[in-house]
Amino acid sequence: MQLVLFYADDDDLGDLMAAMAPAASKWNLIGTAFRLKSDRLDQIGAACPGSPEECLLKVFREWLHRNYNVGRFGEPSWVKVVGVMASPAGGNNYAQAKSIASEHQRESFSLDKLIGIDLSFVCSGTMPSESPGNKGKVSSLA
Repeated sequence: MQLVLFYADDDDLGDLMAAMAPAASKWNLIGTAFRLKSDRLDQIGAACPGSPEECLLKVFREWLHRNYNVGRFGEPSWVKVVGVMASPAGGNNYAQAKSIASEHQRESFSLDKLIGIDLSFVCSGTMPSESPGNKGKVSSLA
């Protein structure tokens, strides 16, 4: 079961911004990982030059409003946020991914099945080894 975020009010946006603030400079990669269309990301970039936080906020609004192929890539969820934070788009920030997962944990929060590497550390509290087999296997989530 995934915790699905519905765009209800600014509380969701505030939680997302707080969770993803360390990766704000990568807003374009985050938008791509959330499957937003490149032309829309170009529009977002043009609307907020020099302000990665504002661009990231706009990315989250697009994502929460489901302005992407939801049927193919699924609903917005905290599981996806965790996966993106642990991916190159989020700066491979495992500590932040762990923090987000702990805050939004569900009984069947199985990250390893979602993003291609063993991320059981997110719920267990131990960090993954930097084995060559794990490098580069985190994929962006749909």
